[in-house]
Amino acid sequence: MYHLEWFNVDDPRAARQFFKERFLPYFRRRGFDIWIYVTQHCLGPAQFTLITGMGDKWGAIDGWAEMAEGEPEGRNLMDEYRRLRHYGGGAVVENLDVL
Repeated sequence: MYHLEWFNVDDPRAARQFFKERFLPYFRRRGFDIWIYVTQHCLGPAQFTLITGMGDKWGAIDGWAEMAEGEPEGRNLMDEYRRLRHYGGGAVVENLDVL
């Protein structure tokens, strides 16, 4: 299962730098399977898509808050993420192959 969020930003260059240099490395060190994709040629619901692996069951999300924001650096990164994005929607999806 995967958690997805679509969002736009005011400054794509600064957002890319933030994600590549700070956000993604931190959350990967904390154990998240996390990716951010950039929409190409306007073929998507927003400029960016955040994808986070949830494992194979919905209950895996239960420990996310502590994993993500249990340390001051994580709280600061999440606050910065919330400030820079304009939320465009989200979903939880499951791979059809495992259904």
